[in-house]
Amino acid sequence: PKVEEPAPPPKVEEAPPPEPEAPAPPKVEPVKTPPPAEPQAASSNSPPAPPPLVVRPGMQYTAKVSVISASGLRNADAKSWKKNDLSDPYCVCIVIKAQKKAKKKQFKTKVVANSLDPVWNHPETACLQWQEGDSLDLRIWNKNWFFDDLLGYYTFQSNQFFPQGFDGEVELKEAGAGINAKLKVKIRVEESPKDPKKKK
Repeated sequence: PKVEEPAPPPKVEEAPPPEPEAPAPPKVEPVKTPPPAEPQAASSNSPPAPPPLVVRPGMQYTAKVSVISASGLRNADAKSWKKNDLSDPYCVCIVIKAQKKAKKKQFKTKVVANSLDPVWNHPETACLQWQEGDSLDLRIWNKNWFFDDLLGYYTFQSNQFFPQGFDGEVELKEAGAGINAKLKVKIRVEESPKDPKKKK
C-alpha cells in the first residue's frame, strides 16, 4: 500500500527584532528670567519735594499761594461794542480773619486780556497776614474802565490746606448761570521765622 508522507510543519514566521528605544531627550531646566527693572523717574533739575509739615504747639506758620490759571470763565464783555471781545480776568487773594472776619487783601495777579481761560502763573506769594484758622478767598474779576465784574470766587477754609497744603482745581462759585468755571491754585504752608514780622 502507498504510504502517505507526513505534512511538513507549518512555517512559523519569526517576529522582527524590537527596535531600539530612542534615548530620552535631556531634561532642560527652564531659564529663569529676572523680573523687569522698575522704571526710574527721569531726573530733573526741580528741587525735591519738602517733607510733610509737622504741626508743633506754639509755632507760627505762613501760607504761600500760587495762582496758576482758570478755565471756562463767563464772558462779561459779550455785549461790548468791540467785535469778539472777551473778559479780561485777574485774580485777587484775600485773607479772611477767623476772629473778626476782617478781610485783608494780599496780592492780585496780572490782567490777561481777552481770555476765558487765562493762565497767570503768578509766583508763589506769602500771605503774611494769614494765621492758623484764617481762610483764603480767591476772587476773579473782569477788568473794566469804570467798574470790574465778578467772574467767580472760591474760599478755602483753613483745614482745606493746613497743614497738608493744596495743589489742584476748584469749582468757582457765582460764576454765572450754566457756567462751570474752575480755578487752579497751589497753597503751601511752612513754619514762619522765629520773629515773623506779621502785619496786624
